[in-house]
Amino acid sequence: MSEEKAITCQIKGTITEILPVEVIPTQKGEFKKQYVIIHIPGEYPKDVAILFKQKMIEKLQGISAGQFAIISCDVESREWKGKYFTDVTGFHIKVQGASNPVKKSEPEPEIDDEPFEDGDVPF
Repeated sequence: MSEEKAITCQIKGTITEILPVEVIPTQKGEFKKQYVIIHIPGEYPKDVAILFKQKMIEKLQGISAGQFAIISCDVESREWKGKYFTDVTGFHIKVQGASNPVKKSEPEPEIDDEPFEDGDVPF
């Protein structure tokens, strides 16, 4: 029997935004989630949205945009109607003081505002 292991990684970069907490009612009570957007510099810089869930949201207290952070996270995917959706879920965050806000040199990507086909909405 094979043993399943979580994919764990560390992401280092500058926090550009902390989105508001989302509260979703469920049959078992409320589910809370909050995203942190982190800018990863390099030859191909990118922004990554990292999800913090339930009690892990408390780890974001006192953290703000402009701080350099190291975020420990898990990568997980789930299937829904034949499609796969991937989350990067944070479970620990360490900040290293404030830095200057990120200045992006590349143009902003175009956003496709077209609705999903057949009324499908992913999670």
